[in-house]
Amino acid sequence: MRIVLRILLAAVVALGLVLGTAYWVTGTQSGTNWLLAQATARAPEGLSVGHARGTLLRGIEVASLELRSDGMELRARDVAIDIELLPFFDRHLVVETLGAGSVELLVMQRDTAGVEQSGFDVELPLAITLQAGVMNNLRYSDGTTTLAVEQITVAGGVRDNRLQIRRLEARSELADLDLAGSID
Repeated sequence: MRIVLRILLAAVVALGLVLGTAYWVTGTQSGTNWLLAQATARAPEGLSVGHARGTLLRGIEVASLELRSDGMELRARDVAIDIELLPFFDRHLVVETLGAGSVELLVMQRDTAGVEQSGFDVELPLAITLQAGVMNNLRYSDGTTTLAVEQITVAGGVRDNRLQIRRLEARSELADLDLAGSID
């Protein structure tokens, strides 16, 4: 009888530790900081993440994200993301909301004479759904051309390496664009 009680007690303690750790990672600021530190350490070179606050359960706000790679620089400020956790265990990232206060994309001019241009293919290990994304104050520059967009609103996703856009709105100095439906 004592052995059964000890086994039962050990199982309850182990379950409590697992649940406590899961809550710490998903529901606390220190868990968010630890998770971002782990992700940043494994991220591609050239990615930097500014101060973050919030939790995976309630949404995360990041002061700045920067990605620098060969010939490209991306800067985003005041980024907010809120995801659903349960679908993630089924290899499906559901982003309820994604927002950015400002986004800047700088592309360096490169000599492409004699270089064959081709598209690219990315195989994602999971499906992604974006319920609502809003990016404000977008700026694109390639050294000769600069484009400013006041706001882009998008909803859609990626599944089986196919991009699906359900809604796309863009407001810029050039034109306003509103698209709805299914675009594959």
